Amino acid sequence: MKGKDGKELDPARSEVLESLLDTLVDNQPYDLSFQQLRSKKNIVFKIQISRKQRKIPELIAKLFVTSGFRRELEVLKKSQENGLAVPQVIDAKEGVILMRFIEGNVLTDVINETFSTTAIEHLAKWYYHFHNIHSMIKGDPRLRNFIYHDKILYGIDFEVSRPGDWMEDIGGVAASLLDTRPIFHEDKQKLAWQLLDCYLDLAGLQRNEDVETHFEKTVAKTLKQTARWRENPTIWVLSKKIESDGIPKN
Repeated sequence: MKGKDGKELDPARSEVLESLLDTLVDNQPYDLSFQQLRSKKNIVFKIQISRKQRKIPELIAKLFVTSGFRRELEVLKKSQENGLAVPQVIDAKEGVILMRFIEGNVLTDVINETFSTTAIEHLAKWYYHFHNIHSMIKGDPRLRNFIYHDKILYGIDFEVSRPGDWMEDIGGVAASLLDTRPIFHEDKQKLAWQLLDCYLDLAGLQRNEDVETHFEKTVAKTLKQTARWRENPTIWVLSKKIESDGIPKN
């Protein structure tokens, strides 16, 4: 198996996963079904274990192709310790993390279907607490990396978390908000500014012309990166429009 960048997965990772699963079921027989999920760099499976005597919730297994195992595990554990909603770690060792699968709705769908201002407030709060807890940014700021379950917003996927400017996350996820259908909708423009305002309020910062410019430039830069990755001319045109005209303040 390979990561998205073509780097081969260490075959030992599969053996480690098997060992973790055996430990979970006390080395008793079990039936296993799995589905490979999307991941930027590593190998991720959704796993269902079936046993007659014991019901086991669905799991996520992340097998690291990259060197980010320790960083992601630390982020998950420290987030849990500080009350930030992330997947529960069941077990982990030697480049494999086994987590509880989170049922729910991907934030992309929630926003695109409802234009929920409450969801945007939850997103701003989640990011603010993440930055405070870890003193770094989450990275890969896409709405699909958040899941709503029982009115709680969970952040997932921390393989590219790193030191950085908080605006990379906030402006970046605002770009994700604007580049999904309906693209650049008037209500989404309002939500983008609401996201910034909510975060600034939590951080005790003022919104001024410099902050607005920094925000819009970050959104435009992120959209350019997305346009190149998706080979999408519509998003490229949107990035240039925001570069020249900004985001309307409706």
